[in-house]
Amino acid sequence: GGGKNTSIIDASITSYTTSQPALLAATTNNHVEVIKSLLTYGADVNQTDDAGHTAISIAARNGYYWACQVLLEYKADVTIQSKKGGGTPLQKARKYRHFQVVELFESHLSES
Repeated sequence: GGGKNTSIIDASITSYTTSQPALLAATTNNHVEVIKSLLTYGADVNQTDDAGHTAISIAARNGYYWACQVLLEYKADVTIQSKKGGGTPLQKARKYRHFQVVELFESHLSES
């Protein structure tokens, strides 16, 4: 006993098969509890993949309301534009007609 407290999760790890950061992989698969855990253990909420997508842009594009909610709680930036298939998360939510997500983002932006 008595050793230093070490985390059992490396929140910055990337997927071996896709080279996608763990947070983005969890978001792609809409695993809200995994998203929460990764953020709790220090994953960067605004990290990007090779195309410049953030977790919240992936969640917005797919209409994952609860994932968006959690990411916003951890201060995800909804103004970051993706490099490829540009646009902000709000623009993506509008484009793909995910109106609950659009409402969530608009209310978040009006509060900040």
